[in-house]
This record gives sequence, structure tokens and C-alpha cells, in this order.
Amino acid sequence: MGKNKEPQLTFRCNKEMQRKLSEIAKKETRSRNEEIKFILKQYIDQYEADHGEIKITEEGGGRDNDLD
Repeated sequence: MGKNKEPQLTFRCNKEMQRKLSEIAKKETRSRNEEIKFILKQYIDQYEADHGEIKITEEGGGRDNDLD
């Protein structure tokens, strides 16, 4: 993993979405990775505000089962 010890998450999206994400990240002076993390944090915060805190009781689990 190199210097960064954060787990990696890979996903697919179309070229248009990639280009738009790059433009937003550039305007916000973030990398695409940092922009994705920012967007996901906002989504999770809003979800928890609407539905209550998400309690994480164990590492892993869920659909992907690779959250070590």
C-alpha cells in the first residue's frame, strides 16, 4: 500500500462522471480521492442525521466482507 495505510476501495463509473468529478476536485483544490472522501463523509453525515448514528459493532461483515 505504500506510505498510505488506509484501506482501498475500488469502484467503477463512466467517463463523464470521472471528468465531472475531476473538475469539481480541481475547483475545490482537492485530489479526486480527497473529493470522493469528502462527498462520502457528507453523505454519511446526512444519512446519520436523518436515520440515526450507524453503529459499527465489528470489523468486516456486510456485503463485501473485506473491511479489514
